[in-house]
This record gives sequence, C-alpha cells and structure tokens, in this order.
Amino acid sequence: ILIIAAWSIGRGFKKHKNKTIVYLAVFGMGFLLTGTLLEDALTILMESIIFVTGGVLLTIAHWKNYKLESIC
Repeated sequence: ILIIAAWSIGRGFKKHKNKTIVYLAVFGMGFLLTGTLLEDALTILMESIIFVTGGVLLTIAHWKNYKLESIC
C-alpha cells in the first residue's frame, strides 16, 4: 500500500504541486505504519481508530490528487 500510494501521489504532485495532498498522504501512511508497528501494544479500539484514520486520509489524498490531475 505504501509503495503504490507514494508512487501515485508523487506522480500527481509533479503535475499540480499541491502540498496539501502530500501532507494528507504522509499522515495517512504514518497512521497505517504506526498501527502496524504497534499492533500488539494497542487495544482493538485504538488500533481500529488508527487504521480507519489512516485509510480515510489516504482516500482523501487520492481523491484530491485524481481531481487535480484531471484538471492539469
């Protein structure tokens, strides 16, 4: 997921130069990576919150990236 997301966001960033999308993607990937690394130390509720937050941030970043790419 992280490699594909980085490739997709990076490719779009070259066209539209919108840093907000990069920030959303980085935070989203950070949440997913944190949830994965701390999986054993977190409660199921906290783990779910972290994974859902990361997924939502990445989804928003991809959606905005797609919209801006089609405009460019």
